[in-house]
Amino acid sequence: MKRNVLLLLLFSASIVAFSGPVKKKKNQQPKVYTDFPKDELQISEKKTEYKGSYTKTFDILKTDIDIVPIFENSTVEGTAKLLLTPYSRPQQTLILDTKGLQIIAVELTQKQKTYKPKFNFTDYKLNIELSEIVNVKDTISVIIKYVAEPYLWDEKGLPVPKERGVYFIDPLDKNPYKYTQLWTQGETEYNSTWFPTIEAMDEKFPQSIKITVDNKFKTLSNGLLIKSIILENGKRTDYWEQKLPHSPYLAFFTVGEYEKVIDKSWNGKEISYYTFPPFGEFAKDVFGNTGEMITFFSNILQTPYPWDKYSQVVSYDYTAGAMENTTASIFYDPLFADRKNLKDQNFDYIIAHELFHQWFGDLVTAESWANLTLNESFANYGEYLWNVYKYGQIEADYYGQKDLIAYLKESLSKKEPIVNFYFENFDDIFDRHRYEKGSIVLKMLRDYLGDSIFFNGLKLYLSQNQFDAAEIHHFRLAMEKASGEDLNWFFNQWWLSKGHPKVVIEKKYNELSKSVEITIQQTQATNEEPIFRIPIKIDIYTEKEKKTHTIWLDKSKQTFYLPSEEQPKLVNVDADKHILWEKEETLTLDENLYKYFNCPLYLDKKEALIALQGFQQKNEKVSSMYFDAMQKDRFFDLKKTAIDLMEIEAPEDSLVIFHFKSIAT
Repeated sequence: MKRNVLLLLLFSASIVAFSGPVKKKKNQQPKVYTDFPKDELQISEKKTEYKGSYTKTFDILKTDIDIVPIFENSTVEGTAKLLLTPYSRPQQTLILDTKGLQIIAVELTQKQKTYKPKFNFTDYKLNIELSEIVNVKDTISVIIKYVAEPYLWDEKGLPVPKERGVYFIDPLDKNPYKYTQLWTQGETEYNSTWFPTIEAMDEKFPQSIKITVDNKFKTLSNGLLIKSIILENGKRTDYWEQKLPHSPYLAFFTVGEYEKVIDKSWNGKEISYYTFPPFGEFAKDVFGNTGEMITFFSNILQTPYPWDKYSQVVSYDYTAGAMENTTASIFYDPLFADRKNLKDQNFDYIIAHELFHQWFGDLVTAESWANLTLNESFANYGEYLWNVYKYGQIEADYYGQKDLIAYLKESLSKKEPIVNFYFENFDDIFDRHRYEKGSIVLKMLRDYLGDSIFFNGLKLYLSQNQFDAAEIHHFRLAMEKASGEDLNWFFNQWWLSKGHPKVVIEKKYNELSKSVEITIQQTQATNEEPIFRIPIKIDIYTEKEKKTHTIWLDKSKQTFYLPSEEQPKLVNVDADKHILWEKEETLTLDENLYKYFNCPLYLDKKEALIALQGFQQKNEKVSSMYFDAMQKDRFFDLKKTAIDLMEIEAPEDSLVIFHFKSIAT
């Protein structure tokens, strides 16, 4: 799932993140910070109960659902047939999740005998008494007739979940600006509002969904549309079948007066987009990179797209940004876009996010919500991979830096492991730790292992756990198998521990020993955060050449000595700019200038621009640097940063006015 992001807020935060308030003193050297004010917010920790995976009593082998949406009263009439078997022990009671369902009848078949069992409700659970004990490897079949009433719970005095599960949009067709529509939202545990199930992430089953609607509507669900039958009363029944097993929260259907646009297929599999007039003609402008994305992800993961089709639907009033329902992702209404809307933006980031979930989240699913990183961190990382491939490293680094800033901002008020079994409620874990921080950690793991090992490890993880559920240790074991290394140290500090490194970096050149002395001190609170072990790439630039070194930081304070035959022009610590940390590092004015003009990465240039604000009126080279960025840099954010930090003062002979005049003439 993709949550909404306020980009303007993050951009504003980036200025704070790098530099803090600008208070220049006479003769003060510029500094670069990637830090926040230390006491801006206080972290409060809540004590909650352990939340792991649910105990398995039964395993669902197949789910068949027959539903009829009733738009007149926003209800769904349904009949569900579940085939089940005890998981590991004999059972005499079947407990199903049924949030707010009105149960009309229950019929159970056991040992070829069909009967009406006793049943009762407790806390959104349907408890069905079996006539006799069901042994392991035996199967039972239960048919449940019910009505889903997501908008009537209030009247019945029932507690209403935050998510209704089933949403009717303008069901009586009274809003002239919207089309009538119905869609479902299952994540986290809300699909039991429209069919009885065992609502656990690590439960997996194939399914069929039969939907009866007015002929004017189109339907969409998981898997393939097997057949449609026209009925005599102006209605139609569509038969959808999802043959491959997936988790209950990924089950989905939608009904609406859609315009369906079919794009070029991928390996014979349909790619389609569902939207409303007048946006049908622009659907390929919005989603047109989907086929290329599928090819790219299939190739880089060495795992072909696993499902029968891929559809994408745009909805009104959707509760989040998007959701990765198996074979049928749903998106919020900003993707009702025309070419005018698309001139200054595209939606590749959110499209790539949901598509990458089809592997990480749908094919292999986190076994519990505590392990949500295996879904969302990977989907965020999928955005990064696509950006590098399609738009280049600078664009990818720009969005990657926004990820870092978003996480660091959240870390001021929240500090917990990425894999956290003690969250209070589901909303708590859909945050910057699971999305942005986890994505950056994946980048660092790839940097450490190298591309070949990292992507072989991803392939192994997917193949070993496909159509199943996994926890973080399954991923670690796959990476250890691919690399031949013990990676507990990496996973323990980044996924299973709190926080991140905060470092102070000091450097000086020793002419006598012809070496650069680099001292790095970790300043995070070690009573609750670890001393991090980090490989750090360092580029030393001299007049003649650039030499690259790798050092290992693994103590609270360390000094390293790197050879250099002459005084360096620049010592660039974390040369790839991928380390998740907050750093305080002093660079001279000349070093920052050299960094801007000679280092290749977006973040090198961004840091230099921010570090030298306040020096434009005093130094012509600095002034020229800002105008170079404003005029010549091809990347919009560096242009914008230069413009935002441009210092224009009244004197006609100021350096800034001089440069403006030179541009004008």
